[in-house]
Amino acid sequence: MSMSPYQDDGAGLPAEFVAKIVELHSNFDPRLPAVFQAARDAGWKLTVLGHAIGVTNSWAGQIAAKAEPGDVADIGMPIPIPPAKPAPKRRPKAVALTDTEAETLRALNQAWRVYLRPPLRDREHWAASDAARKVYLTELAALREKGVRAGDLAKAVDVPLGVITSALKEFRGIQAKEKYEQSQTPPGSGE
Repeated sequence: MSMSPYQDDGAGLPAEFVAKIVELHSNFDPRLPAVFQAARDAGWKLTVLGHAIGVTNSWAGQIAAKAEPGDVADIGMPIPIPPAKPAPKRRPKAVALTDTEAETLRALNQAWRVYLRPPLRDREHWAASDAARKVYLTELAALREKGVRAGDLAKAVDVPLGVITSALKEFRGIQAKEKYEQSQTPPGSGE
């Protein structure tokens, strides 16, 4: 068994220590409870100790509970110290939305909203609406990619947060559709 970066995956004990506690367990050695308690005091989880000898963490806890306060865990080697768990990854700080970006976003939103109630049969109106919507969505996605929080975008445009998240999902759908259509176009077809 090799060392793992940290012990949550049920591994991580040094191979020689695992061999020693497996030997103690298979020989019903009375030092095993003291060794388990010492390893537990050193920071090892019962799940890891139990996994090493093939028992559940509950059974490993029962073994460790049998240790008396004066028992010595002398097995001819020191009890290993578990590796430190890596620090959690932090989200990058949110980028503030500048006044210029907020104003641009509001203008694009207004430009698109002009087309919200078009005449039903006016194809040019619908095409202009789609183009304006795409420009607006592209700007939203670019600002989000830059690191501006979706909540800040919603405040800038004065809409609920759900509208922004739905718009970003819509933009991803548009991108996926365009990518698919490009992949279906044979090379040299003139488009």
